[in-house]
Amino acid sequence: MPGTENGRVTMGNLSTKLDTVIKKLDQIEERAYEDHDRIMYLEGGQSEHARQIETMQGDISKVEGAVKIEGGIQALLIAALTALGIMK
Repeated sequence: MPGTENGRVTMGNLSTKLDTVIKKLDQIEERAYEDHDRIMYLEGGQSEHARQIETMQGDISKVEGAVKIEGGIQALLIAALTALGIMK
């Protein structure tokens, strides 16, 4: 059995294996922090996009309201001009 002397694992072998495990755990931890930072960045962008969409929806509602008002004014003018005989 590799790393054994008379069926026993040496302290040096255990130390090497523990160092390998610790190194891999450190790599996992580093990747977790990188993933966390990436997720926070993406969520921040998502929040900004949601805010922009809400602003655009409000602007669209204002434009739709203005178009309705303009259509109403136009209809009144046509009715008035028709009543005055200016428009037929």
